Amino acid sequence: MSLATDQTALLSLKQHIISDPSHTLAANWTNSSSVCSWIGVSCSLRHHRVAALNLSYMNLSGSIPPQLGQLSFLASLDLTSNLFSGALPHELSFLHRLKFTSLQLNNFTGEIPPIFGHLPELEYLNLRNNSFVAKWRDSDKCSELQLLSLSYNSFTGQIPAEIGYLTSLHTLFLGGNYLNGTLPAEIGNLHNMVFFGVENNQIGGSFPFSIFMNMSSLQELTLWRNKFTGNLSKDVGNLTMLTKLSISHNYITGIIPTEMEQLYQLDRSTLDENYLIGSIPHALFNISTLQVLSFSGNALSGVLPPNLSLNRLALGNNPLYGVVPPSIGNLSSSLQQFYAGGCKLNGTIPAQIANLTSLAILSFPDNELPGNVPLSIKHLRGLQGLDLSANMLQGPFPYVVCDLYNLVHINISRNQFSGSIPKRQQVQTFLRVVFLNANMFDSSIPSNLWGLEDLLNLDLSSNSLTGFLPQETSNLGASISIDLSMNQLSGSIPDTIGKLQNLAKGSIPVSMGSMISLVTLDLSRNNLSGSIPKSLEELQYLNYFNVSFNSLSGEIPSGGSFRNFTMDSLRAMRHCVESRDSMSQFALQFLIMYQRGRRWSALYLLLSELWLSFQLCLWLLS
Repeated sequence: MSLATDQTALLSLKQHIISDPSHTLAANWTNSSSVCSWIGVSCSLRHHRVAALNLSYMNLSGSIPPQLGQLSFLASLDLTSNLFSGALPHELSFLHRLKFTSLQLNNFTGEIPPIFGHLPELEYLNLRNNSFVAKWRDSDKCSELQLLSLSYNSFTGQIPAEIGYLTSLHTLFLGGNYLNGTLPAEIGNLHNMVFFGVENNQIGGSFPFSIFMNMSSLQELTLWRNKFTGNLSKDVGNLTMLTKLSISHNYITGIIPTEMEQLYQLDRSTLDENYLIGSIPHALFNISTLQVLSFSGNALSGVLPPNLSLNRLALGNNPLYGVVPPSIGNLSSSLQQFYAGGCKLNGTIPAQIANLTSLAILSFPDNELPGNVPLSIKHLRGLQGLDLSANMLQGPFPYVVCDLYNLVHINISRNQFSGSIPKRQQVQTFLRVVFLNANMFDSSIPSNLWGLEDLLNLDLSSNSLTGFLPQETSNLGASISIDLSMNQLSGSIPDTIGKLQNLAKGSIPVSMGSMISLVTLDLSRNNLSGSIPKSLEELQYLNYFNVSFNSLSGEIPSGGSFRNFTMDSLRAMRHCVESRDSMSQFALQFLIMYQRGRRWSALYLLLSELWLSFQLCLWLLS
């Protein structure tokens, strides 16, 4: 074999590439130039043969030909982040000098052939984010392998015990597959392990800390979203090099061991969605390197220590009870994200919360907080997300939030705010989500709200808002969802309006068909008249449509998304526009919900209707 053999093999690869958007290979890989000068090709100085092939991030489509196995001096193969597909040819097993192989972020399919067991010098193998299936084989023969990543494919079955023979491994990533069973004890033989991840699988059994006790260099342990059970062992304190511990979404019980304070290099610890009980050990907060701490969705109790040095703290859905203490302002000036929803907190929000000057997200929903938002919150200039929904907050609209010009998301729904929604001269141009629903606002909708051209979600429903919908409503062209239902709006709907899920009165505007991003359209329970505009056929993403309980007439559109509705639902819709009796309206609403996949909503509607009918029968019989 010679350099000419290498050239022939690469030209075969070129012929198997069906898409080369930048025309890199078409223009550069030609017989008129030396193969060693081709883009992506490197040759060795000693043998003057192709030693490395790097076509990463070129957006190439195609398959790997068997001739690639003729590159007998190839030591590095990198096809990262392309659109290659098909199976890997067995001839790759001839690449005995191969040390580095990265095929990640492609569309390869099928089983991994037993080629890698014939590559004795292989040190790096990354096949993540493809569509490989079944089990991998002969991995135990790659004695020099240091990194193995098979994450986010479709592998099944148990992790083979033979993996314990790969004693040179320092990185093993198997997450995002369909692996089950338990972790084999042989993994404990991998004493050089630094990064270990099997997240997002179906692996179970008692929590396997004993397996990792001999891994003195272990820095990252990622086991989230599996089926591990049992308690957190005190042995966790022996993993002193650990910087990341992620074991959320398992079935772990018991208390958090105080020995975790011995993890003096820990940077990130996520224990969410388990069954942990007891108090949060204060010693854990003495770890000076700790930046992210997340306990959400357990049954932890107690209070926080007065001083923290975190960037992100998540305590949601733990029964902490008690008031939010003024000492919250001492937590950390570096705290950027604070989540404490569903913690049964009460007492007013202390003014000292403004001391958390780096806060970007403040989320305290589903608690029992009374009073109003403290004026001092205006000092949180970097705040981007504010969620105080489902509390007992009351009084006028918290005008102070209008001074938070970086705000992207505000949710103060399901409280007891009243009065008017303020009109400000300067509007937060970054706002994308505004939820003010289920309060007691009784003013008109401020005109500058319609100037938020990038707003995605607006919910002002279930208030007592009055006035008219202005022509400027159509400025909300980017919106996906607008809900103004259950208010006291009057007048007609302007024909310039872009998208409304729940309208007040009038006809359905033809211009609604230009809102191509619309997914959900609910115009039910209003006083709409006229016909269903044929322009709605242009809404290609529409997957929920409800016009029941109105006064519509005329033909029903038959193109676009309306083709996806079953004949039963269309017949019900046709009957609905011709009849206003309650049963036809109910049938329309139920059938469309069911046929579009919203079966729980349809079932709820059906049970509600049956309950109302039962109550009516009882009343008639009484």
